[in-house]
Amino acid sequence: MAWFPLGTHGNITSLLMAVRLKDHPVPNWRTSDQALITAVGRSVQNALDRYTAVDLAQQQARRDALTGLLNRRAFDEDLAAQERLHVPFSVALMDLDGLKGVNDLEGHEQGDKLLRVFATTLSVELGEQARAYRLGGDEFMVLLLDLEEEGLQEAVDVAVLAGKQVAHLKGASLGLARSDEASGATLVALADQRMYEVKRRRQALRAEVLR
Repeated sequence: MAWFPLGTHGNITSLLMAVRLKDHPVPNWRTSDQALITAVGRSVQNALDRYTAVDLAQQQARRDALTGLLNRRAFDEDLAAQERLHVPFSVALMDLDGLKGVNDLEGHEQGDKLLRVFATTLSVELGEQARAYRLGGDEFMVLLLDLEEEGLQEAVDVAVLAGKQVAHLKGASLGLARSDEASGATLVALADQRMYEVKRRRQALRAEVLR
């Protein structure tokens, strides 16, 4: 029996094992046999290294660099995949209220910190029942698989509370749309429309309070 280490890829350490049959006429490993095993091992190792590099690049391409959440590309891919399953689901679009003010008054570094804290808390609170995405700027999307709207609102409220510990975050406006109402870009547009309706109502209420 001969072994050739193939290295560690992710959390898995691989070995190439060659076993000589019991009735093989040559009892010991010849130099040519060892050379062949080494050549095969290196070939497999290179293939695994290339596969790992490609897989890592694909994963990084689906991540938002600032927050670590999935990004718009990942959302588009996941939405299309979810629709192919023909299983009911919902999408929620949210916009942070007050991020521009934080950037203007406290600086973009503080605004970035706010985004990271909000995103991390939201992801933790959602758990495995939904996926969170940062579309860009202060816009976030959630793909709800098993989570009810009430549970989503609770997760957002906790994330907003965490954000308020970092900077002057006013809140988060949320718009929800179900897969039985529309599909694809139309579904996202419906969630976007409802989100802005919520934002306009909140802005009007704040203006009324300040009078």
